Amino acid sequence: MVRHLRRQKKKFVFVVLFLLGLAIALLWIGGPTVASDRSVLSQHGVNYAQVSQRTNEPTDVERFHQGQTAFDAGNWQTALELWQEAIASHDGNPLFQAVVRNHMAIAHQRLGQWAEADTRIQEGWDLLEQEASPTQRQSREEVQVRAQLLNTRGRLEWSLGQSDQALATWKRATALYKAIGDTTGVLGSQVNQVQAMESLGYYRQACDRVLMLLDAAQTCQDLVPKEDLTAHPSPTDALQAILKSITDKTVVTKPGSSETLPIRLLGLRSLGNILRLTGQLEQSQDVLMTALAWLDAPSETVTPPLLANHYPLTLLSLATTQKAQYLKAKTLYSRTRLSTDRAIAAQLAADAIENYDRVIKRGTEIS
Repeated sequence: MVRHLRRQKKKFVFVVLFLLGLAIALLWIGGPTVASDRSVLSQHGVNYAQVSQRTNEPTDVERFHQGQTAFDAGNWQTALELWQEAIASHDGNPLFQAVVRNHMAIAHQRLGQWAEADTRIQEGWDLLEQEASPTQRQSREEVQVRAQLLNTRGRLEWSLGQSDQALATWKRATALYKAIGDTTGVLGSQVNQVQAMESLGYYRQACDRVLMLLDAAQTCQDLVPKEDLTAHPSPTDALQAILKSITDKTVVTKPGSSETLPIRLLGLRSLGNILRLTGQLEQSQDVLMTALAWLDAPSETVTPPLLANHYPLTLLSLATTQKAQYLKAKTLYSRTRLSTDRAIAAQLAADAIENYDRVIKRGTEIS
């Protein structure tokens, strides 16, 4: 049995090293959507109905959306080339130029090109600054693009391990989204803040924040095991109430759920990670399996890009929780030497490795 567990440990090390690079490549949330960009552009002289009817050479706006399609398919370099063509052929309209540069920064991050991403973000910001007037109030669309650029900068800082700076940047983004009443933007930037808090070790604050954002009536204190085992509700009951409430409010088949579904998925994944980091492994598993169940549900809102963004990372979080459960069970077995504890440890190891393998397979399919 000891040799078997050692072999499992070696496989864990190999798989985790592979997945570190995969996770960096997959991580992204909080970027602007096609819908939000259409709203921004349509307010600045871009008629999408007319553009879509043209059959001659691609216009700058058409190249922009061709780039978006390439990006969603995982062809990030192709997307960058199309977006470069879009800004090269576009005259004027700094707002359009800033939006495209924000998208380019996201693609550069996907490719691990951190310096290029930083340059594109700064270029977009400078374009908006050049157009800003001290005597004229900024339009809603200008504020929205500024918030999107801050969201992207926060993601860059977080990816580089600068969690303090990322948290401050995402707070600035939240303030801008609030100023224009963009509730989806507020929610997304606040969920991003949770990730920064998690990285900084602010687990209780992060947990309470994510539950608030998921519209849960409970707090993280309700999930902490109590000395009085007869206390009601139990942490298990409290978690099940949270998951039922969130699921009922999200309902992936409900029209209009596509905007908030990615944010709620990230919220659940963050909650699952926080619970694992605070030692509540069974609760972490329940949360992450709920998120996977949403993604497995047949629905028009669960699109291929959504699956590509969220399924591997949620599965990776689940496998990491199962690995922690295995290590806990292995420690217990080393003390008791009971065959039942040995069987539990072996099964948990097998479950974790199976899900790590599934992450690798999915990552290979979309890379």
